[in-house]
Amino acid sequence: MAIAYLLNPLLLFELVTEAHVDVFVCTSIIIATIAIKKRNVVGVLAIWLGILSKTLPIIWWPLVLALLVQQKRWKSLTLSIILSTSIVLALQSSLLPSLETWKGLLNPGVGDIVSGSLHDMLKLILNSQYVEYLFPNLVISQESILTGFRYLTYLGYVAYYAWVALKAYLNKNYSESKLVVDMGWVTLVLLLFATPWLMPWYPAILFPFIALNLHARWFCVTSFTFGLVLSCAFYTLGYGPLYGQIWPGVIGTVLATIPAIAILLFGRKIRRFPQFEKLLRSKGLL
Repeated sequence: MAIAYLLNPLLLFELVTEAHVDVFVCTSIIIATIAIKKRNVVGVLAIWLGILSKTLPIIWWPLVLALLVQQKRWKSLTLSIILSTSIVLALQSSLLPSLETWKGLLNPGVGDIVSGSLHDMLKLILNSQYVEYLFPNLVISQESILTGFRYLTYLGYVAYYAWVALKAYLNKNYSESKLVVDMGWVTLVLLLFATPWLMPWYPAILFPFIALNLHARWFCVTSFTFGLVLSCAFYTLGYGPLYGQIWPGVIGTVLATIPAIAILLFGRKIRRFPQFEKLLRSKGLL
C-alpha cells in the first residue's frame, strides 16, 4: 500500500490533502488486487468495501465472475456469492433498509449534472453563439442532443464492456493478472468517455492499478496521462476568473481528455514506428 501511494503524488494530493472519500476505493483496489492475484477470498470483501464507499467498483463484478467461471473455480464462485448475499442481507437489515437508501449509493445529486467531461464540452459548444450562427435553422433542442449523446456513450461503454468480458471468458489462458488490468481498463474507459460528471480526483482511482500493474505499460501511460492532465487543467482553468466561460471550459476539457484519448486510440499504432519505439525503450517505457 505504501508503494502504491508513494509512486503516485497525485494520489496523495487528491485523496489525502483534498480528503476525498475515493481514498477508500483506492485502498480497496490495492487490497483486492493483491488478494485476487493470490486467489484469496478477501478480494471479494475488498470490492464490497469499495462499493460502500462509491458504487463504481460494482462494474468489476462481471469480470471477476467471468474469471471464476472460466477457470471452473466453483468453490470460490459459491463462496463469493454467499459472502455477497450475506453482506446485502446485513445491509438490508441495518444501514440500507429501503430502496431509496440503496439508490443513495448512486449519488443521485449529480445525476443530471455535467462537468469536465466530453459531455460538458458538447454542452459548452451548444450554448455558444457560434452554434446559433452556423446552424440558424437547427430544430433539435440542446437537451435532446445532450441526452442522445449521453445514451450513446452509455451504449458504447456497455458494448465495450461486453467485448472485454466475452474475450476474458473465451481466453483459456486468462489469469488473475489480466483480470486486474481489465478492471483498470473498464474503469478508465468509463471515466474517459461515459461519465458526464468528471472531477479531477476521479482518475486517482486508476493510480493504484498503475502502481500494482507496471507490466501493463500502455495502460499505465494512458491512465497516468489522464489523471495528470485532468488535474492540471482543472486547477488552472477550473478555479478562477475563467471558470464557467465557454472557450476556457472547452479548452480545459480538451486538455484534460484528448491526450489520453489519443494515446488510447493511436498508441499501439505509434509503437510500430521503429524510431518512436526506440525512443520509448530508451526512456524505459517499453
